[in-house]
Amino acid sequence: LNQSIRNNMVLPGLVSGTKGLAGGGGLLSFIDRDGETELSQEWARQLRVKSAHLDQAVGELSGGNQQKVVLAKWLMTGPEILFLDEPTRGIDVGAKVEVYHWIQK
Repeated sequence: LNQSIRNNMVLPGLVSGTKGLAGGGGLLSFIDRDGETELSQEWARQLRVKSAHLDQAVGELSGGNQQKVVLAKWLMTGPEILFLDEPTRGIDVGAKVEVYHWIQK
């Protein structure tokens, strides 16, 4: 919850968002930051995550927007199957409609 929206969204798909080890220097030297930003902006837009910016901590978001970030992070990995357990528990009706839309999609 204390990590940014961007970090939460891209973490599961980190391997697909990297450029490789050319250049060395550890993990931060080969992550495609522009690609991370583009992907997280696109998913935040598609799921209509309401936030001040992508560097905002997920814990500062409403419950519905936190759920959208969780959904986005796993949808970004392109799963064939996604198991969800009470994905709309505790969120408002408007956010539920949006989450159910993405589940059906």
